[in-house]
Amino acid sequence: MSAFALKPTQRIAWIEQRMAEAAGLEMKLIYRNDDLRLLAFKKLSDDGQIVLAGYHGSRKASDFQHAFPSATGAQQFMNRWIANCQRIARIRQQVRAEQKAQRAKGHALAVGDVLSAAWGCRQIHVDYYQVTRLAGTRLAEIRQIARQTEETSYMEGVCMPLKDRFIGAPMLKQVDLFEGAPCIKISGNRLAHKIETQKIAGIEIFQPDHWMEFA
Repeated sequence: MSAFALKPTQRIAWIEQRMAEAAGLEMKLIYRNDDLRLLAFKKLSDDGQIVLAGYHGSRKASDFQHAFPSATGAQQFMNRWIANCQRIARIRQQVRAEQKAQRAKGHALAVGDVLSAAWGCRQIHVDYYQVTRLAGTRLAEIRQIARQTEETSYMEGVCMPLKDRFIGAPMLKQVDLFEGAPCIKISGNRLAHKIETQKIAGIEIFQPDHWMEFA
């Protein structure tokens, strides 16, 4: 059975057996926190050092496995590790609460909004998408739109979206949040983010994006 599917008591036994087989260390459980899913083990080495190993979540690998010359040093390290795991748990809980609250309010996209997706490794490609329809509070239909480009130097320049100039078929996508702002996953790790615009004399103004495309 995989360690990922084990219950806490089974996982403790699995870790103890695994460490004994790998390093000949008969380590025993000294700390357990089921809320944070933390496990810590201890063993005295042959030269009198305190060996600690800590596990977090359902990962097979340990967070650490260190030897300490004194009990004070070992306990201080343990306290820092536990405090850091508690801090991470609080951050994750806060992020989940914020995302849940934001989803309850809706994704804040509207028909006509334009999103940009910059992608590439050594190059910078920029694609634009326009929201054409909303479907509930989590889905939006988007279509790729054309762009106006200007080359400012060799094989690079600036571009802006051409709203309502559709060049792609409709796609129904889930709207997610990135740093509190709506975004849509186009494919892989390519995200399209909503463009914030200004209106001057009733005309919507887009800020230019930088592109770099090699032939």
